[in-house]
Amino acid sequence: MCGIFLTILNKQDEISSINLDLLKKRGPDSFSHEIVECNGFLVYFAASVLSLRGGPDHQVTVQPLKCAKTGNILLWNGEIFQSDLVLIEKNENDAANLLKSLSQNNFFKVIESIKGPYGFIFYEKKTKSLYFGRDRFGRRSLLINLKQKGITLTSVKNNVDDKTEYQELKANGVYRFDMINFQLSLYPWSTKNADEIYLSNLTIADFLLNDSVVPFNQSSNEEFDENFITCDIVEKFYLMLKQSVSRRVRNIPNLCKICTQNDHIKFNVESKNNCEHSKIAILFSGGVDSTVLAALVDECIPANESIDLINIAFEKPGAKDEFMVPDRLSGLKSLKELNPRRDWKFVEINVTLEELRSERNKLIRHLLYPHQTVLDDSIGCALWFASRGKGKVLNVDYISNAEVLIVGMGADEQLAGYARHRTKYEKYGMKSFCDELKMEMDRISDRNLGRDDRILADHGKESRLPFLDEDVVSFLNELKVVQKCNMKLERGWGEKFLLRKLAADKFGLKFCSRLQKRAIQFGSRVAKIENTKEKASDTCDRIANNLCFE
Repeated sequence: MCGIFLTILNKQDEISSINLDLLKKRGPDSFSHEIVECNGFLVYFAASVLSLRGGPDHQVTVQPLKCAKTGNILLWNGEIFQSDLVLIEKNENDAANLLKSLSQNNFFKVIESIKGPYGFIFYEKKTKSLYFGRDRFGRRSLLINLKQKGITLTSVKNNVDDKTEYQELKANGVYRFDMINFQLSLYPWSTKNADEIYLSNLTIADFLLNDSVVPFNQSSNEEFDENFITCDIVEKFYLMLKQSVSRRVRNIPNLCKICTQNDHIKFNVESKNNCEHSKIAILFSGGVDSTVLAALVDECIPANESIDLINIAFEKPGAKDEFMVPDRLSGLKSLKELNPRRDWKFVEINVTLEELRSERNKLIRHLLYPHQTVLDDSIGCALWFASRGKGKVLNVDYISNAEVLIVGMGADEQLAGYARHRTKYEKYGMKSFCDELKMEMDRISDRNLGRDDRILADHGKESRLPFLDEDVVSFLNELKVVQKCNMKLERGWGEKFLLRKLAADKFGLKFCSRLQKRAIQFGSRVAKIENTKEKASDTCDRIANNLCFE
């Protein structure tokens, strides 16, 4: 995980006015910058790094990365989990290997080959061009401010006093900014709709990027039947999802940030013994998504390592137990069905109204920007406190220092987990239902993933999303809708039926497999704590007020 930033300046003394406080929080292991002269302007590159892969001898790979031969510069915020053009061995750094590959291969072919979350900025010195973009699902944040003769790109609003107005860069392809004539072009993914011109002077190139993700199967000529979801499909889904989880929990540091040496070396190469603290945390509500992920992580890491289960609750004033919210109850019940031999740290994070208001006003609303709805406020606040990891385990104060956060985003969108999906089927039939599911994945990058990345990364932690692994998405896209869910079955069973069968049949998780979907804002009670009557889509005054721009 990194925080990346680029801007074009007129003169050297403008650098002193750049404050990158929020960017630095994303990458606590290093911060550095590079300045190059281009066409009479100064181009300022900066990056903070959270080192989870390192380089030779496990040292931090500092960014920006500059190729000594070409003068090209790379800012990389991502993880390359798979690529046939960027080969990464254990203990090698993906950013360094990516820069090397870009000097040896066609730029677009390299980008097309990458599977994993990313936001990047690449400066090609020879052509005086900037290339930048986000992965096809938009799992990493990148904001843009486009001026008449300039551009600013950043992972997050720079600091709480920043008056620059940004837009979220759409995850619909790779952008090229010509620094000679200040022209902006988009090279879209073949599967993305790039017709919307949302940036001034944006032109759409004829060249399309090949998307490795299989297109969505919109077959709607069959009705639901329990027999469509066979044991063979469940087994294949289990193997695919386990492989995705394994990619996200292997080759991570075996020292947590508490036990890390002063030089940020996080791998203990001299001893077989890791530190005793958890290296992996799971955002855990006790629902089927997070509980299945917990069971899979349990299968993928050594038996002697503890795992943090992060469970968030907001106070319910006047109640006998103010923090015994729905997600706390379901989390405790699902915990009982997980592997009893594993050291699970059930981290109870309890947030008061006073603390919520303080942190929201001071910081969270700036991280949410440019998202400003009531729903953004509720989800963003819940995720920020969860990522902070400050709570109790068995009534003893505890802080989760795990730098890898496993989260379940993407399951509901792909497997019909939301109540609106059942409503769509019951009111309008199978074709409309299929269209709705396709639309969910088409718009997922616009709706929430950039926002969630800005929030979760603020504590120097990296979110990893197994359900949005490219191979998992391709597998589910190939299936017919009737092989993923069954809206003829009762609520709490028919939605995400494939995942529920996996939970029950493969892991014996009886409780969560029958638990109805409950969004984090309701399960944690953050949506109720302000005691106001608001629509989720309304602009939220609590986060939108006093955000002034020049």
